[in-house]
Amino acid sequence: MIKTILKKSFIASCLLASFVLGQVQLPFDIDYAVFLGDDGNPTLEIYYMTHRSLITYQLAEVEDSFYTGGYEIVTTLYSRGEPIYEKRDIQKDEVTDPSLVSPTQKIPKILPLQIRPGEYEIRVKVTDIHSGNSGEQTMAVHVPDYSSDSLTLSDIEVASYILNADEISLFTKLGRYDVIPHAQRIYNEENPFITIYAEIYNLTKTENWRDKNKYIQGSRVLDVKGNEVLTGKKLEIDTPGSFSVVMDKLNVGSLDPGIYTYELTIEDLNTSQKDTVQKKFYVINTQQSFAGTNPIDDVVITLNEEEVDSIFSILQPIMEKDEVRMFKKSNLEGKQNVLLTFWQRRDSDPSTPINEFRVEIEKRIHYANQHFSTQIRKGAQTDRGMILLKYGFPSDREVYPSSMERNPYEIWSYNHIEGGVEFVFVDVMGTGLYELVHSTKRGERYDPDWYERYNYR
Repeated sequence: MIKTILKKSFIASCLLASFVLGQVQLPFDIDYAVFLGDDGNPTLEIYYMTHRSLITYQLAEVEDSFYTGGYEIVTTLYSRGEPIYEKRDIQKDEVTDPSLVSPTQKIPKILPLQIRPGEYEIRVKVTDIHSGNSGEQTMAVHVPDYSSDSLTLSDIEVASYILNADEISLFTKLGRYDVIPHAQRIYNEENPFITIYAEIYNLTKTENWRDKNKYIQGSRVLDVKGNEVLTGKKLEIDTPGSFSVVMDKLNVGSLDPGIYTYELTIEDLNTSQKDTVQKKFYVINTQQSFAGTNPIDDVVITLNEEEVDSIFSILQPIMEKDEVRMFKKSNLEGKQNVLLTFWQRRDSDPSTPINEFRVEIEKRIHYANQHFSTQIRKGAQTDRGMILLKYGFPSDREVYPSSMERNPYEIWSYNHIEGGVEFVFVDVMGTGLYELVHSTKRGERYDPDWYERYNYR
């Protein structure tokens, strides 16, 4: 009985929004969102969901008949590869009968941090205080600069539910709402509703009778191909002031199993300014997931040859030579099988219904397309995008703008590769397309004279 409960809990809990470093023995879920704090600086909120059914309980050493257990959670924040903050916490739990704990029960937790804008990395290690079983995860974090006066949306927090607050806690927003995080972000027919919370900054409200003093709020769901599969209500809302909140709820449980993106758009009707934010989530067929299958694979077999070739052109830099050779020699069905095998071979934990490696790679592709695209090339197919796909997010990224004497360039550092390596990208033509001109990584382009070659005009 206990073995069955543990197995179901483990299968139902996927690593989401982060990449597994090695084999995760103790599953847990993490996520984050960034909001504008009361002091005008960003506040990073880190969300945790630990699994109650995986806690090792021991009988308490008192006359009362109850059991105690819990986790130690260690969170380390890195900037440019160096640890700048660490938080250790004990999450305790008590039960009268451990056998009655449901596999679906999760314990939410939140850690708010005031932080400067920039790129960071978070590493979280969770250890059972009695058994010593542990799991570790890491995720890249982007903290935006909210100093602009233009219309801006916060990050999206995916919530388990939102309630009116009876008393103030760390989960309380604006002193009114308890927003309980859903770090797992998995949905199915039994748990069909995605609930989101976000904040709107720098709306305009004037006394001018010509101004509408309204904003439009719209949401939709996109599949992995970027196609709209679900549309939320489009609302025209009276502007309360410069600040407002979004609390939205969509039924996504009937969608086919796969990876999806929730997209929120706000438009200020006074200024016509718009802002859009997105958040990935996952839909699982319960029967398929318990069977140990990967429901996302059926996306691949629906693609035509042009679509498959497009995916291959992005993934080729991280494929083995035999995989590239096999793909180029295959027909459509063979190409689909190569892609399926590519993902399956790299799945760090086949027992879960989501391929964690695939989630991480798609996160990198999305980031590259958002930040590195030009008019002639998608971001994931640029040199910066290909390095991001191969090696992940850099420990440090130095950006040097254009000047009278030099082209703009960037230096990416990876402290964990070969004792520390660098990649240099230069916007050679001044078109925004940065080329890899030098690297200290073995096997990559090497040109120690790159600065003199590219930077003096």
